[in-house]
Amino acid sequence: MLWVSLLSMTALTCFWPSQTKDGRMPHHNLCGDSLRTLIAMPSEWYRLSSYPIGFNYALLLEFNEEQHTSLDIRPSSEEKSPWEALVNEEIDLLIINTEQDSLPRAYKDQVRSCYPIRKYEWYVRANDQKRFDAINFWLGSFRHSDSFQKMEEQFFRSYNIDRHLRDTTHTQRLSPYDHLIRHHAKTIGWDWRLLAALIYKESRFSIWVESSFGAVGLMQVKPSTAAHYDVYNVYDPNLNIQAGTAHLRYLQRLYEREGMDSTNIVKFTLAAYNAGEGRMDDCMNFALSQGKDYRKWSEVAKIIPLMSEEEHYNGDVIKLGKFRGTQTLDYVESVLKIYEDYCLVMPN
Repeated sequence: MLWVSLLSMTALTCFWPSQTKDGRMPHHNLCGDSLRTLIAMPSEWYRLSSYPIGFNYALLLEFNEEQHTSLDIRPSSEEKSPWEALVNEEIDLLIINTEQDSLPRAYKDQVRSCYPIRKYEWYVRANDQKRFDAINFWLGSFRHSDSFQKMEEQFFRSYNIDRHLRDTTHTQRLSPYDHLIRHHAKTIGWDWRLLAALIYKESRFSIWVESSFGAVGLMQVKPSTAAHYDVYNVYDPNLNIQAGTAHLRYLQRLYEREGMDSTNIVKFTLAAYNAGEGRMDDCMNFALSQGKDYRKWSEVAKIIPLMSEEEHYNGDVIKLGKFRGTQTLDYVESVLKIYEDYCLVMPN
């Protein structure tokens, strides 16, 4: 099983509004209370859809906005039952996909379900009347709001562009996060569809996917890399893209200083985002040693396969050792192909 943990921290100060932004009157104020939350999703779910965690995370953001708390998202242990964590008061709220995981008989009398939303149920401890009332009222009310309808449209519409490519038709959206991608693409001077193509390649627009190397979220950012750019929550979609684009900006500047044209800057930036700037330094230095123009991706790409041969990687030029490079070459080509497809189906 694969789980997401969301920890809602107690707000230092808060003021309860006379009504919500949708005009609904607030009830059952949890302001000042903790809401340590676990969203439980089986790993198989990601092959079916990338968005259920994003949907529930967005719901929690709305709930916490009205309740005046803040969210901190972090991974939890796969070894411990989420039901046990709830009953033992390690968390306050469990959100679970009821089609994938049924309530174990052993916990039936110790937990209670709030208002169901689609295939998901939000569980609290049976004796936690305050949180039950607050969450249950909010879910029952919010599901009739315009905000909820927009959220459902955002996360549960089809984003498959194959039909549009086949029929040469246009689409209005590429992902649930188009608004964030458009915003952050401007900070690096990219066509937002190119950034969307990179994110699709990295994560299929899933906010929780994690690589074996510890890269997390939409842009597969390592927490250490994000921290370098003062981002400490790599699971949050907005902050993840903020950190990812900050790193892209840093890489771009490296290649701008080399005097490359805009097309080659993009290609080297993509390659470095995949393989690392150190590997790209090796590739460029090796290309120079082979009499190639190290500022042209087409020239560098030709010699990268040679970097897996012992006679070359044991020399003084390639500092980081053997480099097969196939994945990086495929990565650059793939992102640019996705971008080309996005341009065909999505007017800028």
